[in-house]
Amino acid sequence: MYFITRTKWQSPLLITTFIFAIFSKEGFSQDSEATTIEPGISLGSIYIGQPETTVANNKEIAQYLASRKVIVRYLPNGNVSEIMTYSKDFQTKQKVNVQSTAKFFQDIYPNAQHFCTTERGAGSSSTSEIFDDINSGIALNIDTLFGKTKQSITTITIHRSGTPVSVFSDVVDCKLIK
Repeated sequence: MYFITRTKWQSPLLITTFIFAIFSKEGFSQDSEATTIEPGISLGSIYIGQPETTVANNKEIAQYLASRKVIVRYLPNGNVSEIMTYSKDFQTKQKVNVQSTAKFFQDIYPNAQHFCTTERGAGSSSTSEIFDDINSGIALNIDTLFGKTKQSITTITIHRSGTPVSVFSDVVDCKLIK
């Protein structure tokens, strides 16, 4: 089972579809295409530039989305612009995944740009440390949420090579959030 909600973000060029996945017991085997991250190209069987109708109407992809934690962002023309995961089941050929450290990511992607963002809300705030290899089309995002408790989540985002990862909050000097 998965739920789809369309939301317009700050960027008028980007429409985001959130797919909140519930892990299934079956999942996919570690050797299947579904576990492969190809920077700038795909996450499993979801490809940059793929039409939204293909993603929404493909039963294999629907099952795949329901078994992993994935967010797909679409451009207004209905094509996939970014694919994000916070599941450790996906990795690149070099073994980069959401459990990778920032240092490991930078070792694999030495041209990655490093920047930080911050956002404040009612009773909570969040900071993000982002490492984006724009030319490869992959970003590592380490989010820390501060509220009643401190929680961290790491995501990997696949985006079109040559285009930076989308950012929806204020960019700040990383020294200010440490």
